[in-house]
Amino acid sequence: MELKIIKIQKTTRKNLYKITFDNDFEIQLYTEILLKFKLRSGDIIEEKDLKDILLQNQIYEAKNTSLRLLAKRMRTEKEIIDKLKQKKFEDSIIRQTINELKRINLINDEEFVDKFINNTITLNKNYGRYALLNKLIKFGISKNLANEKISKLLTDNDEYETALNAAKKKLINLKRYDESKKIQRLISFLSGRGYNWDIIKKVLSELKINYE
Repeated sequence: MELKIIKIQKTTRKNLYKITFDNDFEIQLYTEILLKFKLRSGDIIEEKDLKDILLQNQIYEAKNTSLRLLAKRMRTEKEIIDKLKQKKFEDSIIRQTINELKRINLINDEEFVDKFINNTITLNKNYGRYALLNKLIKFGISKNLANEKISKLLTDNDEYETALNAAKKKLINLKRYDESKKIQRLISFLSGRGYNWDIIKKVLSELKINYE
């Protein structure tokens, strides 16, 4: 089956054109795809060629969607996959997109973990290793990779310093409580932040808080 292009017109969306065929069938293509296939009014398109054009258009759209997300911040492979699935892209297109982004190093889960952990330390985000592990797993990082990186990048002293910083800030908000309630709430807070009992005890000792 052959289709004849009878009209090519720009849409209200940037970088997008509407293509009308002689049977009133219409599609929308990105400028780059239009230029890639050198489409013009009057061209005759075979049905199989049209399928390839539409496939390339979908791949281009999926990549653009991913690049917009990556322009805001680093993303894990899972984050990009989840977003493309939300946009209803086919699995084959998602796989192609992910492979291309990994090839040009725009998706790199190991680098994501490194940056996430280092930011946690340098920006004093006050998360213990258990909280860090859970957060990374939610981002789609494997437990093994997350544990390996945490052990390598987060020293005991780093974790202690972030816990101490968190405790000092928290105590400001606990002034209205009596000593017993204050200690209970502080311990609960630090535990919820992913710090283990050894770190918590060290912090309490440094702050001269009797927790016995």
